[in-house]
Parts: sequence; C-alpha cells; structure tokens
Amino acid sequence: MKAGWDMRRFQVDNPFFAQNSGFYLYNGGGTYSTGNPGADFLLGIPDLYSQQSGGNGIDRAQEYYSYFQDQWKVRPNLTLTYGLGWQIDTAMQDLAYGGHGMAAFYPGQQSTVFPNAPLGVVYSGDKGVHPTSTNHPLRNFGPRIGFAYSPDWGKLTGGPGKTSVRSGFGMYYNRTEEELNLQFQGVPPNSIATNGAGTSGASPGFVNPFVDIAGRSQFNVPNPFPFTGAPSNVQFTASNGNLPIWSVCCSTIDPRNVDPTSYNYNLTIERQVTATTIASVGYVGAFARHLEIGHPLNLINPAACIAAGPNVCTPGNQLTKAPFSTQDYLYPGNVYGTIDQISTIGNSHYNSLQVGLKKRLSKGLQFTANYTWSHSFDNGSGFENTSFGGGGFGGLSATRAFNPYLPKSNFGSSIYDARNRLVMGYVYELPHPRTGNGLLNRATKGWTISGITTFQSGFPMDVIDSSAWSLRDYPGNSDFATMDVPNLVGPIQYLDPRKTNASTGVAQWFSTTPFVSYCPTNGNAPGCVPAGSFGNTPRNVLHGPGINNWDFQLFKDTNITETTRLELRIEFYNVFNHENFWAGGIVNNIQASVVTPKPAICGRVKTGH
Repeated sequence: MKAGWDMRRFQVDNPFFAQNSGFYLYNGGGTYSTGNPGADFLLGIPDLYSQQSGGNGIDRAQEYYSYFQDQWKVRPNLTLTYGLGWQIDTAMQDLAYGGHGMAAFYPGQQSTVFPNAPLGVVYSGDKGVHPTSTNHPLRNFGPRIGFAYSPDWGKLTGGPGKTSVRSGFGMYYNRTEEELNLQFQGVPPNSIATNGAGTSGASPGFVNPFVDIAGRSQFNVPNPFPFTGAPSNVQFTASNGNLPIWSVCCSTIDPRNVDPTSYNYNLTIERQVTATTIASVGYVGAFARHLEIGHPLNLINPAACIAAGPNVCTPGNQLTKAPFSTQDYLYPGNVYGTIDQISTIGNSHYNSLQVGLKKRLSKGLQFTANYTWSHSFDNGSGFENTSFGGGGFGGLSATRAFNPYLPKSNFGSSIYDARNRLVMGYVYELPHPRTGNGLLNRATKGWTISGITTFQSGFPMDVIDSSAWSLRDYPGNSDFATMDVPNLVGPIQYLDPRKTNASTGVAQWFSTTPFVSYCPTNGNAPGCVPAGSFGNTPRNVLHGPGINNWDFQLFKDTNITETTRLELRIEFYNVFNHENFWAGGIVNNIQASVVTPKPAICGRVKTGH
C-alpha cells in the first residue's frame, strides 16, 4: 500500500503595459492627411492617438493533492490496482488593483467597492464575489481502478506470458487557467484607455493629442494621465473620456464554476507475435464535464429591429439607432452592452481504436507503427475557441463562437479531432560485406537509414457567415466572434486545391455551392436564412487538409579509434516534397470571394487572444 501528499504553488505575473506613453499612428488616411504617411509624420499630422494605463496580473493559487493506492496480486497472472486521490485547488486569485481586479455580473447587487458602478457590476471584494475557480474546493475525490491479466488459453494466447490484458478507469480534476484572469486586464475602472481628441471623433494633434488639430474646442478632452488608480467614487460615464457608458462589463466569472473533471478509461490487449515483435490493440476513451466555455450573457432580442424592415434594420445598429437600444437586450444595452461570461458548462467525449506493432532491434532492424482511429466531439474546444471563435493554439481556421440561443447547435467535432492518424518509425542498418580488407570494411560498415512517416486526416473546419443578419452578434467592443452560419442545402463538395477553379479563377478547398447565406444578402434565394434567424450548418462540418509527410535520413558511423567516431548524416524533411496545406490559411467565411488553402509554413503558430 502506498500513500503520498503533494503541494504546489502557482504564480503568474503577467504585465500589460503597452502604449503607456502614448502611441501615434501615421497611415495616410486621416481627415487632414496628405495621403502620404511619411509626409504626415514629418508634418506632425497623426491619424490616431492611443494611450492606455495598462496593468499587471498578479495571480496566485495552490494545489494540495493526497492519495492512497493498493496493489493486490489476486493470482500469479492477475494483479488488481486501486486507489483514491483527493485534490484541493485554491482559487486563482488576482492580487493586483488592491485585490479588486476581477469583475462579475450579479443582477440586482450594488457594488460596495465602487458604489457608482452600474447595478449588477461587482468586483472582487464585494459580497459573494469569489476569485476564479471552484467554490467547492474540498469535494474533488478521484477514484482509480485497473487490472493486468495474462491469460493462458493455449494457441489463442501463444502460451504462458505471451499475452496481456490491461484495463483501467480514473477520475481526474484540473484547475482553471490563468488565462481567465487575463480577461480582466483593461476592465474599467482599474484601467483606462483613451484616443485623446479622437475619442469624440476629432483628429488628435501632435503637440497635444487631447486637442483637436483643427482647434475645435468642443472636441478637446481632458488628459486623464497620469492614472494613479480608480477611487471608490469613480464615475462610470462617458463624460470623463475613458469609461464608456456601455460595455463597462467585459468578461465575468460565473459564481457557480467548479473544477473541470475528466473520466478516462481504456482496455488494451498485447500479444507477443515473435521473439522480437509485439502487437497491440486497444480502446481508449474519455469524457469530461465542467469545461471552460465563454458565452454572451446579455442576450439580444431582434424583434423590434426585424419589424422596422431591412431599410432601417442593419447588423450592428442595436446600440446606435432607435428603436434598437435598451428594449432589445436582456439587460439594458445602453448601460451594460456586452456581458461576456466564463462558465464551466462545457462537455466533451473522446473514443478511439488504437493499434500498434513494435519490433525490437534484431538483424539490424527495429520499427514501430501506430494507427489511431478516433472521434472527439464537444460543445466548445476550450475557452479561447468559444470566446474568440478561433482555433486556439493550433493554427486552425476560425470557428463560430458559442451560441447561447441554440445550445444544441454547439455540439460537434472538436477542433483538434484528427479522425485517422498513422505514424511509422524505423531504423535499419544496411548489410555490409565482411572482408579481410580493413579499408573496405570501414567504407561499407555503419551505413544506416531511418525515418518517420506520418499520415493524418485533416482537422475539422467550420463555415461562418460574416453578414451578421441573425442580428444577435454584438456590436462594439465585444470579445465574441460571429455566431452566424449559412444554411446547408446540399452535400459537401471538396475540390482539388492544386487546380484552379474555372468559375472563381483560384484554387479552392471546398465549394460554396451547398451553402446559402442570409436572405437580405442573398436576394431571397431558395433556402436562404431569414433575418433574425440562424443557419442550420452543423458546427465543424468540414475537414481541412491532412498530412502526408516522409522524413528520412541516411547516416554512417566510422570508428577512428576506440574513443573517437566520425558520423556522416544526411537528412531529408518531406523527402517527396508533398505539399501539405495549412488549415488556418483556408478562407471559410461564406461572404468571402474565395476559400483558398495556403501552403503550410513550418513552425508558424496562430496564437489566441
């Protein structure tokens, strides 16, 4: 029997101090621009001025883990292992801004930290507002059980000790990530940002960017810097030049959040085929609950906009044109604007068949080959995927944001779902003649070839529609990307990206013919999506380009002395020069003119927020 205890301290200091001293932009497009950015720079005619107070995330947390485990040898060929883990994760707390850096939205509650905040906008330090992570830290018990069995069923199993059957189940917890606290950087009133005179629609001057370059005093604004921190009586209005009257609430944390939980299980059979070769086949699965999902909380009802007709009602005007302001939002849009909440409401499932063949080194040859058929599906592939509509840290193409109006529409293939994957690796020492000629032996001995071959089907791809005619995409400075998708009216059609499409004049990965956009932008074509509605295209309906890659090397070792060796190595990457397209380079917006793949760029990573 084993028992153990482990404690870990987490600490992340994350500074955000961009544009502390101000930033001028010369782009040759301002009101008083000469049209030449260089000339504008010499004349002191900026297009834009921006300055931010910045901030610094100071996140702290601890984890306490204890466990016991027992192993029972039931029979000489059967061993049972079982145990229990207990994990305690303290909340990820941001100590910056006097401990008041985290924002939340509790309808009906007035903040005591900032008494002038809009009703419902509260901060860490207010009643009931706990830091990021679970408010049930003591209940995370994770049982585990597994067995190893070596049956002797005659020829079927190859005799004693030739076959093994292993299986296990475990329940695991994971703490929330620091990325969630990162969303509170720049949230009023702890941080401010201004465009100087540009805040009121004027052109900022170079000598004093808070004064209109044309001398119009009505557009001049006070300089809010240096910013020394928000007092408790800060005014949450637009009159001070740095706090917008709407969207004072950026990302918020759901008070009901708990730690993400996963349930992992597997069953594997291994069989010794020859003295040096082992084959295996197994089922590996997992499902998870309480995963991080970013979703809009202040929902929009576009009924008034639709009733006004398409000549008046246009996407993005819910906050700027009557009558689409307060009454169209669950909470008054002219006060709160977007309220983007992070909740642990995500679910995922993974199932796979895994087959392997391994050969130990004998007669100069060793190799390993592994094939996996799997399917992973969820209602959001991580916080960044659901919040910002991107592929996260994988270079994948954009996906729709989490849709709270049609919860079932969010369930689909995970963005990292590689349905088929085969990887083979090998090393082979080439035979050589054995002669009495020492020089010939040195020339022919020690030549070896090796390589890694990878075949993989493509990652899933979404199809989005940027026309925004569902009238539910947030205007203004929302973090959330589009939730709009077209209707799917026919079978998916993949095209050859190595050939130019005759109708579009470019190479394309898929045809847009089966997808029909919104009626206001598609001339009421058959199957078009009515304004105020969502299309029926499933999430991640497409699959992007796969991988076909052969890496190969030829090398030779030559012993000079007992302690000295010379190695000649020749390496080839993608030896057959197969063009592997990059999924992130495919345009998947149905409003775009082309959906063209780009060649993969080695090492390129497409980061998130």
